[in-house]
Amino acid sequence: MKKIIVVGIVFMFILINPSVFSASNTNINIIKIKDLLSSRSEDLGDFLTIYNFKGITFPSSNHIASYKLSIKDFNDRPPKTGPIIDNLKEFSTTDYIEIYNSDDNQADTSSSLGKQLHHFQFNIKENISEIKSLNVLWLGYASSIHTNLYIWNFKNNDWELVGINRFTSRDAVISKTYINGISNYIDNTKGHLYLVAITRILTIFERQLFTNYVQVKVGNPNTVTLQDDAYHYNNESDYSEWWFFDVINETQDIQFFISYHISDPKNGFATIDIGIFNGNNIYEIRKTYPLSEFYASYEKPYVLMSDCIIDTSDENTFLIKGNINDNKNSVTWNLTFKRTAPPYDFIESPGEMQYLCYLPGTWVDGIVKLNSVKYSINNSYGYHDHNWGGGPFLTSQWAWAATCKPEDEFTVAMEKVEHFRWYTHALYVTVGNNTIYFEDIDTSFEEFILDVKLSFPFFTYYPKIRHIYAENDKGYVIDFDAIVQKNLPIYMGVPRVLNEQVSLFQGALSKNGQTIYSFNVLGFTDYSIF
Repeated sequence: MKKIIVVGIVFMFILINPSVFSASNTNINIIKIKDLLSSRSEDLGDFLTIYNFKGITFPSSNHIASYKLSIKDFNDRPPKTGPIIDNLKEFSTTDYIEIYNSDDNQADTSSSLGKQLHHFQFNIKENISEIKSLNVLWLGYASSIHTNLYIWNFKNNDWELVGINRFTSRDAVISKTYINGISNYIDNTKGHLYLVAITRILTIFERQLFTNYVQVKVGNPNTVTLQDDAYHYNNESDYSEWWFFDVINETQDIQFFISYHISDPKNGFATIDIGIFNGNNIYEIRKTYPLSEFYASYEKPYVLMSDCIIDTSDENTFLIKGNINDNKNSVTWNLTFKRTAPPYDFIESPGEMQYLCYLPGTWVDGIVKLNSVKYSINNSYGYHDHNWGGGPFLTSQWAWAATCKPEDEFTVAMEKVEHFRWYTHALYVTVGNNTIYFEDIDTSFEEFILDVKLSFPFFTYYPKIRHIYAENDKGYVIDFDAIVQKNLPIYMGVPRVLNEQVSLFQGALSKNGQTIYSFNVLGFTDYSIF
């Protein structure tokens, strides 16, 4: 999660205005989940179906939403009676209307004794064997209590945790994408898939459980559309959203990242932040814009900050361009990113940031002009991800990493937070047409570097070497080192500093002990601690 961070080794508290990373738009449209976009690659046999409760009325013979109150047990899990829970009461037609899109309207229940749950049955029409990607999403919260979301696992005959919403006063998303074991979650005779949102704590006080929106997406090869990479703001508090791009050009020894950032979209500013690693010279160039100069589309990734732009010509081709000058350095860019690997939809900490890696691997062509020097960025490697959401920043250690080698159809992206298990901990790798998912990741750090300076920020602290090892139940193992070559500390507001790094990725992907692919390629990493 790119990556709003809390700095390690804090020995000062300097009150500096962090509003340079904020932005807003006074005319905010509420995001609506829409049907499949038209720009799809039919020659790949792609399909995408979005299931929700639009058009459902009581009593339903299709998808069914129900609730149960006053559950008097101490488990955080739903009752173990099976996917169909005893004594469920179906939502009313009014409730169905409230939950069929993401807006300000919610279906709610209340209970003054025990716990309560909302139960959702979806009827999946596709042939299970043809589904290559499955995404489930619930938006809601419980008053004064955390909420768990579960999915029924038919193989294990038990409820399996999807995620937790730790917010108790506003909506937050719980979402997860599955690419392994999809048949575990859909009944092979009826096509039923079951989700349950349940309050976590038994209480004698009256509590409410709110569902704003719930959906299931099934697809081949993935469940991600261009609209998922569009603007997401929905009146949340503590909100930030950014579109991040990076580029590796080894022949000219120039690497850089460009971030289009907005936070506090009611009262803030928009920001362009660029880091350029040019040989041994490192630059950070940043500019902020007023609300009147920011626009973002809810339909596709189209973003304007004055004359800085993100646009797409189709689902595989992105154009970013612009120019900024911070009175010390100037940079102009005009770049085209062509996707070479499918998107990675990462698991996220509910209520915190959502993380979509839409372009995990790309070819990049175009120009970058730094001060008076123009660089042709042809046949370069690139990457793009997108974060959105809100919430407090907890003490945590980020360990993001990503690289690609398009000529070999190879990409890898990892998102991991070291201190808390409930946060994102996932790694995707693609080789050719095969995308492999890892959820259990071991990360170790070596050769920590402390650099103390007289200028602000007065120190940086990070490991030179990050060793990453992961394996899954399909026999795949990925084992590599990310060795920092260049480091740029970025101030994010007291006391947050992000170390943005160019790193050398060295390692291999194997299956059942046989090496599939070895790599030795530059990429980017993030690191911070508190």
